Parts: sequence; structure tokens; C-alpha cells
Amino acid sequence: MNKLHLLGRQGVTLIAAAGVDMALWDALAKAAGLPLAELLGGSVGRLRTYNTNGLWLIPLERLGQEAEELVAEGNFSAIKIRLGRPTLRDDLQALNAVRAAIGTEIGLMCDFNQGLVLGDAIARCHGLDEQGLYWFEEPVVFDNYAQCAQLRRELKTPVQIGENIYGSRSFF
Repeated sequence: MNKLHLLGRQGVTLIAAAGVDMALWDALAKAAGLPLAELLGGSVGRLRTYNTNGLWLIPLERLGQEAEELVAEGNFSAIKIRLGRPTLRDDLQALNAVRAAIGTEIGLMCDFNQGLVLGDAIARCHGLDEQGLYWFEEPVVFDNYAQCAQLRRELKTPVQIGENIYGSRSFF
């Protein structure tokens, strides 16, 4: 089943409307001869970015080299690793392999891809809370806002959700 089929007609309509909306804003900014950010009252400047194009649940011995490649790919100052290996110890070993390769100057965040239940997420994230990660992304199912809020209250490291939210209806 493709992703558009899973979204349903309403989801496809929202995505199509978003594309038209972006095109109209872009056309308005071009007609005004301004970057859209300036047209809307903002400013144009440097934007921090990170590379999220790797570091999946691959063997530990490949993590260091892949981390170095991700940083070098665009001279990135941050990268994201997929966590949620069988044990906390395994996740810590993965983080140590990446840190050994890229050092502590490169920012590191992690993504669990909604792979943990609440109890496991609490235990796992508490065990990772002192690792200097920028955020824990989607430890639990993204739209269980009560669980996400509980994690946020209990952890020092920020909890990130949202890449699966399509419009305001997602919050009802």
C-alpha cells in the first residue's frame, strides 16, 4: 500500500492544498521581489541544519564511518541517529561509536520512530538523558499527546514530535 492510499482522500486533499498554498505564497514573494521570509516580516540569514540521511539500526562497526560521512556530506554541524536497539546498553554503544568518530562538537539527536511503549520509553530515555542529545524524537506513537507530555515532564532532554501531523485536525 502506498503512503497516499494510507492517508485517505482527506489527507491527500490536505497535502494538495498545502502545495497550492506554498506555490501562491512563492508567487506573491516573487512578484514583490522579496524572499518570502522578508515579505512576511522576517529576515534571511543562516539556518542551522542537520543530516538525517543515515545511522539507522546498522551494525555498530559501521556507525562511526557513516557518521563521519554524514557530517562531511554538507559540512553539517549536527546529525541524527536511529535508536531503539534491543537494549539500552546497545543504544549506548551505538552513541559511543558515533561520538568516537565525530567528537562532541557535532550535535547529535536521536529518533526512535515511534518504536517504544510508554514504560520502555521512560526507562530508555532516562538511561540516555545524560548523553547530551539535542532531542528524543518520537519515542512513542506521535499522536498520543498524553504520553508525549508525560515523557516531556519526566526527562531533561527535549521530546520532539510532529513530522506526521497533517493539519489542525490532527490535534482533535
